[in-house]
Amino acid sequence: VDPCVDFFEFTCGNWKARHPIPSYRSSYSQFSVLHDKVQAKMRGEIFESEEVFPSKSVTALKLMYRRCMDQHELNRIGARKLIESIRFDQGELGLGASTREYYLDREKYGKKSLPTDSTSSTTLVKLFHEDVGLPVNGSKIANDVDEIIDLETKMAQILVAEKDRRNYTKMYNLRHLSELQTLMPLVDWYRYFRTVAPAFINDYLAGNPKMLIIEIDYMRRVNRLISSTDPRIITNYAYLRYTLSWSGELGMRYEVIYQKFYYVMYGQKKKAPRWVDCTSTTTYQMQYAAGALYVRKAFNETSKNMMLEMIADLQDAFDNMLAESDWMDETTKARAVYKAKHMLRHVGYPDFILDDEKLDDYYSGVSSTE
Repeated sequence: VDPCVDFFEFTCGNWKARHPIPSYRSSYSQFSVLHDKVQAKMRGEIFESEEVFPSKSVTALKLMYRRCMDQHELNRIGARKLIESIRFDQGELGLGASTREYYLDREKYGKKSLPTDSTSSTTLVKLFHEDVGLPVNGSKIANDVDEIIDLETKMAQILVAEKDRRNYTKMYNLRHLSELQTLMPLVDWYRYFRTVAPAFINDYLAGNPKMLIIEIDYMRRVNRLISSTDPRIITNYAYLRYTLSWSGELGMRYEVIYQKFYYVMYGQKKKAPRWVDCTSTTTYQMQYAAGALYVRKAFNETSKNMMLEMIADLQDAFDNMLAESDWMDETTKARAVYKAKHMLRHVGYPDFILDDEKLDDYYSGVSSTE
C-alpha cells in the first residue's frame, strides 16, 4: 500500500487482517486482546477449575460465577426477585456525557436507534409485568415509555456539550455541602452521602466540608427539570433504568431484546458467549477477590517490587531537586516535601488481598451458601 494514497491502510492494514472484529464486539484493539487473555485465564484457571480455595470470599466468587452461568434458573426467575427488591434508593440511573449526542443527533442516531430504544423498552416492561403477575396494558406501557424517552431527551438537552467541558478552571468550583443543598434542594445530600459513604465519613460530613462541583449550572437545570416533571414519570424512569441495568442477569428473553438494540446502536452482531459476560460481571462485582486469584496465578511479584523501587528513586530525586531549588521559599519547599513524602504508592494491587483473613473481612457481608 502506498502511504501517500492510504496512510491508514499502510499503518494498520496488517492489524485489521490479523484481528477481525469478533461478532459480539463493535470494536477491537490491543486492549481488547489483553482483556480477552485475562478473561480466558480467569475462566480456565479459576472460575471453572476444580481447585478449592481456603478463602470464603473466593468461594463466594466462584459461586457467583456458577449462578451467573445457570441460565435455566435465571430464565425461571426472570425479573421477579429484582423488581420485588426495588426501593428507589439506587444510584447510577442517569445519563453520561456521551449520551447527549445519542439523544440530540437525530441525523446520526435517531432514525433507527430511538425507535428501537422505544420498542425494546416497551417489550421489556411488558416482560417485567408478566414476571411479577401484573396486568399488561400495551398502550399504557408504550405511553409510559415514550414519556421516559422524552424526559431523557430533555436531560440530554441540558447536559453540557463535550466541547464546552475543556475549561478546567471554570469547572473547578469548590462549595460547602450546605451550598450544594441550596443549589439542588430536591436531594437530601446529607442523607445521600451518609448512605453511600463509609460510616467513618459521617463526622467529616457533619463539619460541612467543601467539595468539587464540576457543573454548577447543570445542577440548577436538573433541579428545574425534575421540579417541573410529573413524579410518576421520574419514578418510571428510575424503575426502568435500574431494571435495565440488570438485563444480562434476567434470562434469555431479556438478553435477546437487548441484543437487538445493541445491533442497531453499535453494530454488535451477536451476543457474547455466556462465560464472557459472567467472567466480566463476577470479576467486576468482587474485584479484590478476583484480583487475589489472578495475582497468585499470573502476576510476577518481582515486577511490583521493581516498580516500588523505581518510585522510591524518583521520590529521592524529587526531594533533592526541591532542596536545590532557589526559586521557592522555605515554607513552600517544606509543603512540597511533605506532599511528596505522603504520596501513596498504588502499584498493581493492594497487599491485603493476598491475606485470606483480611480479604474475607472485607467481604464479610457476602454470603457463599448455595
